[in-house]
Amino acid sequence: MNSYVQEIIDEADGTLKKKQRDQEKTPANTTLFKVNIDSPALSKQDADHYYKLTAKLLYLAPRARPDLLTAVSFLCTRVQRPTHEDWNKLSRTNYLDKTKNLFLTLEVDKLQQMQCYVDSAHMLHHDFKGHTGGFTSFGSEAFSTKSKKQRLHSCSSCETELIGTGKYLKHITWARNFMLAQGYDMKPTNLYQDNESAIKLIDNGRRNSSSKTKHIDNRYFYVHDKVQKGEIIVSYLPIEKMWADGFSKPL
Repeated sequence: MNSYVQEIIDEADGTLKKKQRDQEKTPANTTLFKVNIDSPALSKQDADHYYKLTAKLLYLAPRARPDLLTAVSFLCTRVQRPTHEDWNKLSRTNYLDKTKNLFLTLEVDKLQQMQCYVDSAHMLHHDFKGHTGGFTSFGSEAFSTKSKKQRLHSCSSCETELIGTGKYLKHITWARNFMLAQGYDMKPTNLYQDNESAIKLIDNGRRNSSSKTKHIDNRYFYVHDKVQKGEIIVSYLPIEKMWADGFSKPL
């Protein structure tokens, strides 16, 4: 997507330039998800420009530049009423200008074996909702990545992880069914989680849940059914090895 990347760079040139040197290093810093309610709203012209550039980045990030995805996913939540603070966060995407020759390379170890990593951050957004990141590959590099704000509130990090895993499972199921339709004899998909309490909830399912988890919607135990059918194997993975961590928070 070289020409598309250059188109974004050219359109942003002269309007999103920033002098801070650190803005060339990463697409976002640790304050990405923080919102200053006192920051003034952008003018109509700047707001339209913000919307247009964010939309183009949203098209680019999941297809060819997943390193931008976490930042772009947050910028998309601010398009209805962007502020000067949001404009400054968008300006960090000048990182794209310094990394325009950074290409996504897809490699495969075994087409019969998918590896999926799911991670969720609890109460990350200013309205106390969580954020889910997902990473799916055939052993090396991601052919599918997700970074998305959760739509409902949760009571604990364990619940946030369970909701995130349940939501991401539909992407895993689609990819698995697609490969089966191509004639591949798919092995059980490895799904990695870094929250052991969430893994226990997945293993136990709704029927064996305690009184502390009775309020959790039954649809988030859908992953338990997949485990019982032998389609998914859920395993613990320490946070240091969790590839999806970068899609649930700015690192």
